[in-house]
Amino acid sequence: MKRHSSRGFTLIEILVSIAIIAILIGLLIPALSGARTTARQTAGLANQRSVAISFSQYADQYKSFPFRKKGEAPDGLPVPPDPDVMFVRWWPEGVVIGTTEHWHHAWMWPGIVSAFSAWPENYKTWVSPGMTTELPDFSFGGGDPSRLENVVSLRYSNSFVARPGLFKAGAAADNTLIASTQPHEVTFPSSKVMLWDAHLAYIRKTPRIEDGQYAHATPMAFADQHAEAKDPTKATRPVGNPLKSSAPVTLHDTPEGISGRDY
Repeated sequence: MKRHSSRGFTLIEILVSIAIIAILIGLLIPALSGARTTARQTAGLANQRSVAISFSQYADQYKSFPFRKKGEAPDGLPVPPDPDVMFVRWWPEGVVIGTTEHWHHAWMWPGIVSAFSAWPENYKTWVSPGMTTELPDFSFGGGDPSRLENVVSLRYSNSFVARPGLFKAGAAADNTLIASTQPHEVTFPSSKVMLWDAHLAYIRKTPRIEDGQYAHATPMAFADQHAEAKDPTKATRPVGNPLKSSAPVTLHDTPEGISGRDY
């Protein structure tokens, strides 16, 4: 009668198998990470288009892009507004915030367009994919006011809240150029960026910064409401803004403002 003995794996075979599995995992993880990044970038582009549409609705209603003058009171403000402060409604309902810095339109725009884009329904489109979509709590006694700027990822170009004449080499520091702009003034709608993701929360490694922007493909919406992922550092170099104390920033300080082109 024959006896059959079973042959087990040798130590070398086990080690080789482990090595092969490790290699496969090493190849698979970057691929999965890349797929996740691509999916989130796609979600970011959808967010950009959604907000661009709300801006278009605002422009149809008010005949200008989102804009708030200093000293202009939101409905229901219980006291007369300070003429040197820009006020907007914020979240939660009933909260109003103000700033003396006109260029804070860049992140305060939700308080201006909230009539078309209510916070509860739309907040998830205002933040970079990968960030929490829970509504912020800045009611009295809750939240940290210093974080106000970062509760919204999408930035609104300063070019849309001042006249084109301000964004020219040698322009004078003329406060009358702080004024609303209209859609018909955009000379190159498919080349002028209106909004972009300033956080890129889904990128694992923080990119380098140049001219105030990340050197990385960034979801952005253009004045014609189409969205693309483009590198802001490849855009037209910014021009100095005589009414800003900070350095010029790409996409914000586009030469000729809304009459210029970023790409």
